Amino acid sequence: MVCPPRRTDAFVHRNVAGEALLVPVRAQPSEIQSAYLLNETSEFIYLQLDGRRTPESLAEIVRERYEVGRDEALRDVEALLSDLAEIGAAAPPGGGTA
Repeated sequence: MVCPPRRTDAFVHRNVAGEALLVPVRAQPSEIQSAYLLNETSEFIYLQLDGRRTPESLAEIVRERYEVGRDEALRDVEALLSDLAEIGAAAPPGGGTA
């Protein structure tokens, strides 16, 4: 069975002054060179990444919450998962076996 995407321990999620941020976890504060700002939809999806939901089930949740089409929701979820995997904030779908 393919593992669904999940958050990694390489980043922490913080709300600062009303903004949702992903902040990399580093050994020294001086090593933190960037944080990532999430919009409302991206934050919602990120917080759902528990290793149990597939991209398709995430898209269904997004479709229901934001009243968008199934194809649009899946494209958005897959694009975000790709971006999060690229920076190391999420383990990509299929990154292992369950």
